[in-house]
Amino acid sequence: MTTPHAEAPQGFRIWSGIICPEPPSARYNHDDMLEQAKAMLATRERNFPMMVQRREISGDEAKRTLDLFGLIVADLEWIIATKDGKDAGPIPITEADRAAICAELDNSVDVLGAMFRETRGPVSKKLSDQAHDVIALRWNYDPEHGPIGAMGEMHRNAILTGKCRHQARLQQKRSDAS
Repeated sequence: MTTPHAEAPQGFRIWSGIICPEPPSARYNHDDMLEQAKAMLATRERNFPMMVQRREISGDEAKRTLDLFGLIVADLEWIIATKDGKDAGPIPITEADRAAICAELDNSVDVLGAMFRETRGPVSKKLSDQAHDVIALRWNYDPEHGPIGAMGEMHRNAILTGKCRHQARLQQKRSDAS
């Protein structure tokens, strides 16, 4: 998974061989993280039926993983909708879900790290962006950043931003009506 901070250059962290700013610069790129989470979910939805058939994973394991990636997508959609001032309702993420999400994202970071190591020459921008988005997702769910990770902070910020935008729209309507 990650290399201790002492082995990374100052201000960086090494995730499965990928050097990334600490904290990750993509940590607030909600739209990019959402697109990455959707792509990861779609890949699993496409590949898991064959993997279950070949007995590489169990049906229960496939369902749980799909549920977890669905939860990540729902969580990011909630953040984006809420900060846009929509009433999206709560997304219930338990500590057990958070721990399982971290484990799944650790696996994804490990796969990306292997892809980085196998690349001869510079990695593509697409692979680099993908890695940084997955690392940002993993970082946001890390327990060292509080209950449900930094996502708790993002939830609070989304609610506050949504309330501010709602108030601004109400003020604009009042101004338009005058």
